[in-house]
Amino acid sequence: ESQKELTELSDSSLQPVMDIATNILDLAKSIYSLVENAKANKKRCQRVSERVKALESLVKSIEQRSAVQPADDINKALNELSITLTSAYHLIKKYTMSHLVKRILMSSS
Repeated sequence: ESQKELTELSDSSLQPVMDIATNILDLAKSIYSLVENAKANKKRCQRVSERVKALESLVKSIEQRSAVQPADDINKALNELSITLTSAYHLIKKYTMSHLVKRILMSSS
């Protein structure tokens, strides 16, 4: 996913809770995909993935209660989670890319 798409996913200050929840679940899928390919800091990436998985179930629970009017604190918490997951995505992507660059440099020598 492009940088712009992920920025849009985390730029959820005016979005309804259901949209934020959907964006968070999309971010979680992106993180899982990156973790599968991460070579550098693999254990750390896997721990992040496990924590995201735990949070994912909470977000799904909130999403399933769409008929209930969410409180402002839920909206704020989901916004914060979205920002945090975007940061995690970029960090894991950095780990993945740094390993790729290292492999390229090693293969050319």
